[in-house]
Amino acid sequence: MQVLQHVLAARRRGKNEIVDLPGMDLRGANLLRADLVEADLSGAGLDHAQLAGAKLGHSKLSGTMLAGANLAGADLTEADLREANLTGARVEGASFAGADLRGASIEDVVGEPATVAGAHIDKAMADRSRLRDDDVIQLWSEGVVIDDLPRFDDVVQTVCGVPNVTSEVGPSARHVAELEIEARRQRLTEDQSMPPSARVSQAVAEAAIAGAKQRERPLSLRSLRLVVDILTPEMMAAPNFVEGDRVMGVTLVKKIGDGNVAVVYSAVDDDGEDVAVKLFKTHMTNQGLCLPSFRRGVQVMNRLTAKQLDGVVPLRAVSINRLGVLMPLAANGSAADLPALNWGTKSIVDFMARLCDILQRAHEAGALHRCLKPSNVLLDADLNPYVADFDVVDLPSFGGTAGVGGYAAYAPPEELLGQSTQSPTSDVYSLGRILAFLLLGEHPRVTAGPVAKLDELAEAPEGLVRIIRRCTTRAAERRYQTIEELSADLARYDEPEKVGIGLDDDGGFLSAAVSELTHHDLWLGKRDSSPRPPPAARRSMSPAGKKPVASEQPARRLDTDQLIGALGILCVLTSLLIVMLVGSPSERMVGQMQMLSAAGGALMALWLPRTVAGGNLLRLFLAVLLGAALYFVNLPGFVVGS
Repeated sequence: MQVLQHVLAARRRGKNEIVDLPGMDLRGANLLRADLVEADLSGAGLDHAQLAGAKLGHSKLSGTMLAGANLAGADLTEADLREANLTGARVEGASFAGADLRGASIEDVVGEPATVAGAHIDKAMADRSRLRDDDVIQLWSEGVVIDDLPRFDDVVQTVCGVPNVTSEVGPSARHVAELEIEARRQRLTEDQSMPPSARVSQAVAEAAIAGAKQRERPLSLRSLRLVVDILTPEMMAAPNFVEGDRVMGVTLVKKIGDGNVAVVYSAVDDDGEDVAVKLFKTHMTNQGLCLPSFRRGVQVMNRLTAKQLDGVVPLRAVSINRLGVLMPLAANGSAADLPALNWGTKSIVDFMARLCDILQRAHEAGALHRCLKPSNVLLDADLNPYVADFDVVDLPSFGGTAGVGGYAAYAPPEELLGQSTQSPTSDVYSLGRILAFLLLGEHPRVTAGPVAKLDELAEAPEGLVRIIRRCTTRAAERRYQTIEELSADLARYDEPEKVGIGLDDDGGFLSAAVSELTHHDLWLGKRDSSPRPPPAARRSMSPAGKKPVASEQPARRLDTDQLIGALGILCVLTSLLIVMLVGSPSERMVGQMQMLSAAGGALMALWLPRTVAGGNLLRLFLAVLLGAALYFVNLPGFVVGS
């Protein structure tokens, strides 16, 4: 481990040393954001290692044990993962572009990677990972290369043997994957030419100098022109839509938004309903990794739509290549328009509490936003927030642009620098900046120091300033680790000594590690066999002047746990009712009713939702506690005695 730390320190100083530790036992090692480009860790033991945000491009990991490792946000571009064991690893946001996964095991892998474009798989890998035919087809649709297709079942051969499936909105998905792998290779070439950790250190130093001179400078040195310098023929052939065109079954009416990577039109469907259409700019050159990032974001929003999360803008339709989406029309503007209302502090805090609640539920569903700013927090008729554009932007690709594509004031430093660990702390940072925006009435200044001074908020309540300061510290370990923690402080902002941090705080609250998403949704393989929820099209954002229609919200039904909890309550009531009706029950009957009451108490604990009760272990503890309490209290005996 000392050798490894020595090499990593040398790379941070700009020395191009390579980690060469094949077969090393590194189980459980904390290698958060480690610079391991071209490392040789073949056959090493990295089970349950913390590798979130690590740079592992071109690394040798053949036969490496990575079971249960945290690879969230890790860059494994063109890594050699042959025969590696990734069982149960967490891979959300990781890049497997061009990686060699032949013979590897990805069984029970948690989360969804950012890309598998150009990755190689084979029948041995599919068998070892117990993948089904539809899993293999899904991987192929994401750009995976199947080396021995004739060995797979007929259905896989039939589907995956078809050439590019065309779409009315831009290039085919397979062509997008080809462009993405080229972009990833160019980024990897940059990582090889200068150690990423040294480049990040230099970027932070330059940002600090810029802050001292009060000049706005990009926080990333990456002025990348990735993917294409000129448009490919397939992208040139993509339609350039204008008002009046038909696309995705609707008629475009008017261009209402022109962002960094997409254009938004108001449109009308065949029933005369107003909708919005967002289309990726397929004719834009020098796109960086924005094109595949847009597709990934659409996939994230599609998944949230299926889960029917309140407060998330639902998708009505998605193009086959995921470069166009249909969604409800936001006729009431966005949070960027709120300063015009001159809200008081209470209204701002209430709005932020609702916004935090939406993001917290999204995190529980396994989705980070990572590019949150006021303009993608839309408003309904009652000025309630609706969040759009989850994870649609590759922020390092904007590193050389003025204002970082409009994200400079809101994006966390680690995202701008390409050091994401897929942690909730990235959204915590953006929420703090949005709170500052609402208090100031204008975009907050870009800060480069480790802790923001926030002199411009001198007139704001001290508690809110302290909360913003903790949200926006440069080190993610010093921020609120969950939005739940942030919400708790917002609820008591009028007690400033109990919330956030001050300028002179010594960091005693420093977290041992950066938090991670806690969901356990599998990427491939086993899936929930329960019926899918009703179509997302039933949910909409209310147009201006109309109240939400109650029938548009999904009906709330008791789940199995709540039914068992209700049965427990019934058992307790039944035990009391029986001894009351009998009048003078025998001692044996009273003992039986005492046991029935205790059993009912244990079942009552299941009424508590998992998310509120803190998980199954805590619910089991509460069940034992309630059962024991009701047994010793002996309610039936008390009723008889009285």
